[in-house]
Amino acid sequence: MSLSKTLQWAASAALGAALCLPVAGQAAVLGRVDFEAAPPLTVVGPGQADASYSEAGFRFTPSGGDALVDLSFCSAPDFCAVGNATQYLTALNDASVTIEAESGSSFSLGSFEASFVPSPSLDYSGLSILLTLSGALSGGGTASQTFALLGTGAGDYLFSGYSVDESLRNTTALTLSVCLIDPTLGSACLSDPTYINDAQFALDNLTFVPEPSALWLVGLALAGLGLNRQTSRRTARR
Repeated sequence: MSLSKTLQWAASAALGAALCLPVAGQAAVLGRVDFEAAPPLTVVGPGQADASYSEAGFRFTPSGGDALVDLSFCSAPDFCAVGNATQYLTALNDASVTIEAESGSSFSLGSFEASFVPSPSLDYSGLSILLTLSGALSGGGTASQTFALLGTGAGDYLFSGYSVDESLRNTTALTLSVCLIDPTLGSACLSDPTYINDAQFALDNLTFVPEPSALWLVGLALAGLGLNRQTSRRTARR
């Protein structure tokens, strides 16, 4: 078999594999979660009848506290998560939230929206509110990325969009948690009893993207098709 035919065969095989990806596992590795599938006021977690929430092939499991899926609300004098009028997931009372594919396969989170959910009775001026995304990589090991959650300057915290690093792609589990830090005391999360059960965050509009291996297959297929076209043109000219 000539080199060009070998490359054409490899490209065809790669294209076939790439085209099969959405059929075989699109729900596990591609999709969007916006929490609109749940009825309002759905509470999940260790203290509830339902331990987790599932949508679009992904499971969200709180630990250390419960989570609430409902329509946003904001009324004075409360400080609120603002900038989102749809349903979202709120991690309550120091809860973290772990994301997994229901199929057990690896997946890649591309982006999400999030906000801190403050208590109306506390003063957060001077504090840093950090959301940490920690992932278990499918090839072994872990990676993490930290995001500063943004306030409006009026006591409220703003839903904002965040992009996930390439180092956190192709994971078997992702865990989100919030940490309150007083920069004058160092970089450790506050253990002040004043802030117990106040590490709360809201999460919405998660987008899951193709894993790097799938993109490589598509690239190989496209390159092979280009080679096949060039070879066909040369043959037609003879």
